Amino acid sequence: MTTDALFKHIELLQGKKPWGRLLDAGTGSASLRWITGLDTQSWTAITADPQRARRVESEFSASRREGDRVVAGNWSDPLLLQGELFDVVLADYLIGSMDRFSPYFQYRFLRRLRPHVGSCLYLAGLEPLPRGWRRRRRTARAGNRQPARCLHSPRRA
Repeated sequence: MTTDALFKHIELLQGKKPWGRLLDAGTGSASLRWITGLDTQSWTAITADPQRARRVESEFSASRREGDRVVAGNWSDPLLLQGELFDVVLADYLIGSMDRFSPYFQYRFLRRLRPHVGSCLYLAGLEPLPRGWRRRRRTARAGNRQPARCLHSPRRA
C-alpha cells in the first residue's frame, strides 16, 4: 500500500476488486510509480508531452511488463485509444493541466474518456479558488485535495 494520501484513498475505494487493465489518462512519475506497484493485468499511461513520454518510458523501463505501455497522445484526438476499454481509469489532476496541450477541451474531456471506462473511473483534482480569494483571505491555501471517488459506470447493453 502507498503512503500518498490520494493513492491510499483510491486503494481503499478499490478494495479487493481486481485492477485489471488500468489506464492512467494523464500520467506522471508519481502516478506511474504507484501504478507499477499494483497488481494490474496491464497498464497504459497517456501523456500529451512527447518528451515526458520518453522520460517516463525510460524511468519505468525496468518495471514495464509485456502489455504495459506509455503513449504520447492528446485526448482531443478522436483516434487516441480508439476501441480500447480499461477496467479502471485514473484521471488525477488532469483536467486543470490540459490547457497547455488541448486548450478549451476540458469541458469535453469526460465525455471523450467515458467509452474507455469499463467499470471504474477515479477522478481527482484541486478545488477551484473563488474569484478574488487573495483580497478576502491572504492566508488562503492554493487549493484543497478532495477525496477521490470511484464513478462506477457499468456498460449498458
